[in-house]
Amino acid sequence: MHSHSWRLLVAGHLHLDSQLRELSSASAQDDHHDIIRDATLDAFELLIESALEHSADLLLLTGSLCEKTPTLRACTVFRDGVETLLEEGIAVAWTPPDHREVELLRKINCLPAGLKILHKTAQSRSVQLDADRPGTDSPAIPNGSVENTVSHSGKTRFGTVCCELISERASRRSNETANSQTTYIGLTDQPIGHLPQKETVSDLADEKYQLIISGQSPRCRTIRHRNRLYHSPGVIQSLTNDITGLCSATLIEIDSQGEIELTPLPVSPVVREKIELGVSEETALDELLEQAERELLGLLSNHSYSPAKLMQLRWEVRGPHSFVIPFASADLQELLSPLQPLEEIFILHDVALIPQLTGVKIEGRDLQEKYLGEQFLQFLGNQNTSNKKNENGDALKKLESHSPMLKKVLAELNHSELCHRAAELGLLALQGELEQAG
Repeated sequence: MHSHSWRLLVAGHLHLDSQLRELSSASAQDDHHDIIRDATLDAFELLIESALEHSADLLLLTGSLCEKTPTLRACTVFRDGVETLLEEGIAVAWTPPDHREVELLRKINCLPAGLKILHKTAQSRSVQLDADRPGTDSPAIPNGSVENTVSHSGKTRFGTVCCELISERASRRSNETANSQTTYIGLTDQPIGHLPQKETVSDLADEKYQLIISGQSPRCRTIRHRNRLYHSPGVIQSLTNDITGLCSATLIEIDSQGEIELTPLPVSPVVREKIELGVSEETALDELLEQAERELLGLLSNHSYSPAKLMQLRWEVRGPHSFVIPFASADLQELLSPLQPLEEIFILHDVALIPQLTGVKIEGRDLQEKYLGEQFLQFLGNQNTSNKKNENGDALKKLESHSPMLKKVLAELNHSELCHRAAELGLLALQGELEQAG
């Protein structure tokens, strides 16, 4: 891309000042409290720095600014960041998912005057970047305006870029004014995960758009479909383990020929990763730790994690349920914690033991001490996958009545606990009772 390219920086859900969840031990969190507490705010500040560093013409925000009721810190950081860009002549627009969030943020004076709100219930439904039309670099939204034009006469830019909500009204207007010098970018809150051959994002034809941006998904995704780009920028900082890898904003460059190039710009200070390990009944502890170190070094050598300062690494150890007895997840987590190959990023290790059935055939449905672990996993798995909830519930109750310790463990488990966590604790409870009986 040449120096005269238009540059748009696009970011998904900000979730400013939201709490990171599904982190490992409390003691490890305490040592890195500031990084964890400020992760979403730091990601936004890196987003602002990226817009300045790459001389963006427009910062386009999609999705929610705040996950819940905005905090004072969230409002202050957001206002300061947006105002910094406006002072530098960089326009800022936001496509909110819900007008109620806009109303709430306006009431608490969180939205700067120059921020352009693009929503079907708002006065503005598009923003246009025009190199030739005179005007200020970042005007406030005029009352009654439908389209806002941002002039960049002080910069070397060619053509026009129009970002607009995909709607019937916007579609008719753009068709009337469409020309070869304008690049049209459609904005939608519809998902873009799967687009069959004849499907479009809206009920209308998408032919006029060279790029369609969706703010619906928390994951970054780009699809080329019918000679058109569909892009979802994703969140700038993951709050849970569902999203692995660095979270990024997307730099969109549009040259004088209308060619579009997308470049991810990582901004998340906390990164999530996952490594799966397979074990057998014969696997020794030393072998497991050696395997874990090799896998970790392989992961780190294949990826760059700048600017992240902290990594939440989830180990999923899968193997026969007999492996759970000598190696509980808390013990393995403690043994893996010293693995810190990089100086610039600290790793929080989190272990999930996932016991698996051995497939041994058990005659009858009566409880057998020899196969208690196997029967427990069968009942637990059926309870989570079968439609026969009552029947499987009765089977689990039968097993609980046989094991007071198991009944206590399952009663104390939170309903949000994963099935494999219940499996591990249940197996340990059964083993403890067998040892006491022996």
